[in-house]
Amino acid sequence: MEAAGVGMALVGYDGRIVRANRMIREMFGSNGQELIGQEFSVFVPDEDRIAFLESFRNVHEAGDLTHRDWRMPLRGGELIWVRVTPSLVMGEDGTPMVLTVLTDISDSRRQQDALAESQARMRAVVNSALDCIITMDEEGRICEFNPAAVDTFGYTQKQALGKYVADLIIPEELRESHWQGLRRFLTTDKAKLIGKRIEVEALRSDGTRFPVELALSVARAPAGTFFTAYIRDIADRKGAEAEIVELTSTLERRVEERTAALMEANKEMQGFTYSISHDLRAPLRAIMSSSMILLEDHSQNLNEDGKTELRRQARAAKKLGDLIDDLLKLSRISRHNLERTLVDLSELASSIIEDLKRADADAEFRVQADMLAHADENLIRLALQNLIENAVKFCKPGQTPVVEIGQSGPAQFFVRDNGIGIGMEYAHKVFLPFERLVTDQEYEGTGIGLANAQRVIERHNGEISVDSHLGKGSTFTFTLPV
Repeated sequence: MEAAGVGMALVGYDGRIVRANRMIREMFGSNGQELIGQEFSVFVPDEDRIAFLESFRNVHEAGDLTHRDWRMPLRGGELIWVRVTPSLVMGEDGTPMVLTVLTDISDSRRQQDALAESQARMRAVVNSALDCIITMDEEGRICEFNPAAVDTFGYTQKQALGKYVADLIIPEELRESHWQGLRRFLTTDKAKLIGKRIEVEALRSDGTRFPVELALSVARAPAGTFFTAYIRDIADRKGAEAEIVELTSTLERRVEERTAALMEANKEMQGFTYSISHDLRAPLRAIMSSSMILLEDHSQNLNEDGKTELRRQARAAKKLGDLIDDLLKLSRISRHNLERTLVDLSELASSIIEDLKRADADAEFRVQADMLAHADENLIRLALQNLIENAVKFCKPGQTPVVEIGQSGPAQFFVRDNGIGIGMEYAHKVFLPFERLVTDQEYEGTGIGLANAQRVIERHNGEISVDSHLGKGSTFTFTLPV
């Protein structure tokens, strides 16, 4: 006993220690004499003592020699797990005794506890998983069928465990492929589906088929090879995808129909534009010509009222002609094929100013140099011309207009004047066709120019805005993003 590498104690039938070897003395921090005569249950905590004594009585009364594991405190107070293995022996005087072997199994118990904890965590994950988790052995029989699988396939765990996967959830025409794949893997270790995500059809307990997303993994253990399937019901997703396809098809069809309608309307607009351009201009020219002829050649036959009426008629015809021209420009902007190039806005503004000066425009102009933008030159000229002409036109009586054209940021430009300005409560109206905040007697115009400018800027995916105050001038800012 003294030379043994495990703890050994000789205990009488009365439960008291007769002899304890060196290992026991070292484990529990006592010398041999201290232990002699003490109850063997001294090695276990108080809360385990009754059960321990009951187990010891079973040894000598019923001959139960089954080993049992107990917690026992070491000398420093640390609890360890000890396996107590009893055997019946005869003492030196022939008295029946129990020889107990105490083996420290703490490391083994810690490993068992860790394994149990890991298995408990895994069980919790499997049971709470939203996807179906089904494990089968190498014979194809189900050995794991989680709650999600129960809900999805309609089988209870009792009904599923031990059954062939192929018989329960695989459609009939796919079963032979399942068996072939299983045999091939077990024979050659080659698999087509393991580690991949695929979409297949599965079978519910009521015989209905539905689409699933499937991923397979394999695990090898001493007990054999196990295959785990992670299955997700994608019936709702497939339904949504089909609905999206249908909606997309419907939308494309509507877009085609709308495009055709717009093309037809565009053709009609072109015809209408042609009619305005040709059919209305001739009568207008006739009215203006007749009025001027009467004023120049027959003025002696007209009184002042007649002359005034003819002048009013000529002005009205001219205004209608200008309005037709502006409307034609507005319609052409929408149909114009946008061709962006690098445009020198400084040079373009200077060209517009030169035209205005030739038309006797009396104004002071300030143009920032080297303003470049990616734009359609013809369209941006139209917008810039409208903004500059408006800046010159809407000046204060008796004051020389000062017009500044500059750049306030990347792809951001402005036209600023010292004119009459507008109240900002009306700012949203200035870009609407035919909206005029002044009368023709004050300032002539058609009310289309700023609408044209806005349409041009929007064709370039830009924005235009105004900042103005009555009597303090206006600043029109626009962007030309690349």
